[in-house]
Amino acid sequence: MAENNKRIEYIAKSFLNIARAEENVDGLEKELRSLKDLIVNNAKLKELLMDNTILLEDKISNLRQAIGVGASQSIKAVLSIIVSLRLFEEIEDILKNYSNLLNSLKKQVDVEVVSAVELDKKTIEKIKRKVDKKTGFNTRIINTVDREILGGIIIQFRDQILDLSLKGKLVMLKDNLKSIDLRGEKFGA
Repeated sequence: MAENNKRIEYIAKSFLNIARAEENVDGLEKELRSLKDLIVNNAKLKELLMDNTILLEDKISNLRQAIGVGASQSIKAVLSIIVSLRLFEEIEDILKNYSNLLNSLKKQVDVEVVSAVELDKKTIEKIKRKVDKKTGFNTRIINTVDREILGGIIIQFRDQILDLSLKGKLVMLKDNLKSIDLRGEKFGA
């Protein structure tokens, strides 16, 4: 286990060095996150990548097509390494390690902001200023899209969660309505 952790940390450091050479450390993290989502959520692609009868070059080509034309040289190099070393199962751990290394490099702390739609830079900067002021940390906002929250945002900082989502408010309203006692019967019973 410790051996595998060291290996993943070494790979993440290698990816950071690739991104630093291209001056694309933040961009690679975003692309690596997209690549992770693509591999984890696309069973057909994952099956293709795990198939030993398919040539490495074909796997890399398919994955490059899947990530799109505008991909950086960094992510192209990284995905070649991921395919060559068969790191599909470790992609989430590699991303986590990469993010931690990036935070150490920038002396930052991650704050995840979950929203129903991707937030624009101006909104993210506004949230960052407020979270920095509240926490006293230099935070790095990571925007995750979850359409199921309907609207609003959820802010996750370390072990704290601030749920400002529409879905969260509806659940709270439903729970409050259920607790209302009407002449010996629960509301909604």
